[in-house]
Amino acid sequence: MTGNKPIDAFKLLGFLFFLLTGCLHFIMLLVFANEIFNQNHPGIGYFIAVVVFLGFLHFLIALGLRLEKKWGFLCLKIYLGLSLLAFPIGTYFGIKISKFIKNYNIKEEFYKII
Repeated sequence: MTGNKPIDAFKLLGFLFFLLTGCLHFIMLLVFANEIFNQNHPGIGYFIAVVVFLGFLHFLIALGLRLEKKWGFLCLKIYLGLSLLAFPIGTYFGIKISKFIKNYNIKEEFYKII
C-alpha cells in the first residue's frame, strides 16, 4: 500500500471487482453447463468463447491492478471505454469510474508508483 487512500482504494476495489466478475463468468459456465453444452444452437460456441474471453479479461485486469502494472491500468481504461457502449448500466459505471480516475489523479499516481 502506498498510503494514498484514493489510489489504494482504487487498486483494491478494482482488483476485487474484476476478480469476482471473472469468477462469475466461469461459475455461470459451470452452473449452466448441462443446458449450454446440450443445445444444438449454431451460435453456442460463440457464446462460450465470449464468456471465457471475458472471464480471462477480467482476471487479466485484476492481476494487472493488483501487481500495479502499467498494462493493467491500460487494460482497465480500454475496458472502461468499451463499457460506455453497454447502455445504461455500463455507461453509468464507466463514466463514474473515469471521473474518479480523473478527479483523484489516479493515472499520475498509478504511474508514479510503478
